[in-house]
Amino acid sequence: MALVTVLAGCDGGGGDAKPAAAASSSPAAPDSAEPTPAGPTRISRADVADLLAGQTRALQAGDETAFLAPYEGSGPEAVGERLRVFANLRLVPFSAAEFIADEAFEDQTAQDTGPLEAEVRVDFRHQVAGVDAVPARTAHLYRFVRSSAEAPLRVAAVAGVAGSGSAAPWDHGEMAVVERPHVVLLAAKADRAKAAGWADTAEGLAASTLAAWKGPALPVTRLLVYAAPSQDLFIQAYEPHPREAKATVTMSCRSVPAADGWSEVCALRSGPGAARIVIRTDSPAFDPQRDEENRWHVGGTFNAAMLAALCQETCNNRSWAQSGYNSSRNWGYTSAKSSFRNAAYAVTHSTAFDGKLPDTDVMWNGSATASDAHRYAASLVVHYIVLEFGSEKAHQFVAAVVRGPDDSVVDAALKAATGLDRGAFEKQWAAWVRASA
Repeated sequence: MALVTVLAGCDGGGGDAKPAAAASSSPAAPDSAEPTPAGPTRISRADVADLLAGQTRALQAGDETAFLAPYEGSGPEAVGERLRVFANLRLVPFSAAEFIADEAFEDQTAQDTGPLEAEVRVDFRHQVAGVDAVPARTAHLYRFVRSSAEAPLRVAAVAGVAGSGSAAPWDHGEMAVVERPHVVLLAAKADRAKAAGWADTAEGLAASTLAAWKGPALPVTRLLVYAAPSQDLFIQAYEPHPREAKATVTMSCRSVPAADGWSEVCALRSGPGAARIVIRTDSPAFDPQRDEENRWHVGGTFNAAMLAALCQETCNNRSWAQSGYNSSRNWGYTSAKSSFRNAAYAVTHSTAFDGKLPDTDVMWNGSATASDAHRYAASLVVHYIVLEFGSEKAHQFVAAVVRGPDDSVVDAALKAATGLDRGAFEKQWAAWVRASA
């Protein structure tokens, strides 16, 4: 059997290759004549595109039989897995969804009329209604098979967790979906009874996150939350295999209690896309007995997911402005109102503090001392603009810097928000920081 591995594909149309017809207009051959043999086995771009278009139509129509048809003969385990994925996908409120091989996959031809296989990366491109400003995509590796020159194209296997791609919750076990005005929560079907409570808690966080935003209008009205039922799935969800790193969501923010308190980890992607919030189902932040003030730590992931919607050509969701916005929001809680003074004390006693605006690269990649100083400075810049010029001006500034981190963009945003050029702002801000310490 010939095997071709192709980690690419392209859009296209067409159907399965047809057997070659007898090409002769001469009188009928004698009964003893041999029939014209079929050409070698082929898997073409059009074949793949046509099969995937059929998968898209079947998903949209809820046609389980049509969706499973290309998997005929691939074994009960593979069919069962695709049936489970189909059922999960039908639960999610997609505004758009399609299976597409979107890179240059060239036609493959065997040496003879025997079996031919081709492994092709296929993207599931989708938008969740109200959640995604632009399409997101998750990658999978499909193994296409044609058993002979005249046989239909089939799918022998789909790898999406360990083998190739960025696994989404619907690639795992049976799933439950709970919707709220500002949240779409995905959970394991076994956790259905608890999922409503988690959705209510997430709704409170999402609603307050979106309501607090006074900047430019957001292109999203809801946030997607995946309540991971195990540590393995918590780590795997939306994390791409390195080989397929370009095909994924923009950002996956994880909330997990750590030994030293809380850890919010946001994995950044390049290019515009969507944000996904991943939590552990045993996360104390989703304990309904905890009030909002005690859950402000996990709110950082909601802030980051919201700001991801503003991402354009360069997704800078981990910019210093995003980090500063998050801390400033946290300092708004009653018991944290004076916390900015602790940050001011820490930064003014740091050898790395120079009274200048922070730098994202230093904040994430500098020495421990420099990184801390720039992180504190980021928080204090945003908080100072909030206090002196108001939340609306501060949030407009944050939105501009998240969209474009270049110095010229920062300078223009600073002028629009405060009326000051960089030098004048830094002088006033640094004096306030030292006075606050």
